[in-house]
Amino acid sequence: MEGYLNKSSSYFSRWKRRFFVLKDNILYYYKEKGGELRGRFHLSISSIKDYDENDKRFELDSGLKTVSIRAVSKEERDIWIKKIKENQLDHLNFEKEFLKRNQEMFKSQSNDISEEIKSLQSKLNLIKQYVHILESYNKKIYDLSLQKNCGDEIKSITNASKVFILQLIVFR
Repeated sequence: MEGYLNKSSSYFSRWKRRFFVLKDNILYYYKEKGGELRGRFHLSISSIKDYDENDKRFELDSGLKTVSIRAVSKEERDIWIKKIKENQLDHLNFEKEFLKRNQEMFKSQSNDISEEIKSLQSKLNLIKQYVHILESYNKKIYDLSLQKNCGDEIKSITNASKVFILQLIVFR
């Protein structure tokens, strides 16, 4: 929706005619149609207030900035308010659907990550067992090295630990 409305950004400010464009939950305004952008209101964070004392006026409040807008007629004001509220609702429904879709994706990813963590914990426990076995081989080698004439046994245990390490490498 687009068209000319009058805008006042403060209570004592005079009304200025601006060209407004309502698009994608943002209300843009320009000095004139095709002119330079003068400002915008993000409607997802703005509230609308209509005035009883002046049929043609309504107010947008973003929390940071408040602007009064005046239409040519009450009917035109009602159309703008209706379109702004519809735009806000459409955007809210879009965000809600987006979060709903992503929630399912995040749950799926979370389950995948949980399964991967379990698999990695299992592999870590297996590695800890292998480290324990290698430590026992090293202890036997050390104990035998303190004794005399144990070269053949040391070679045998060393070869067994080498085979074990090769099996671990292939296992990966």
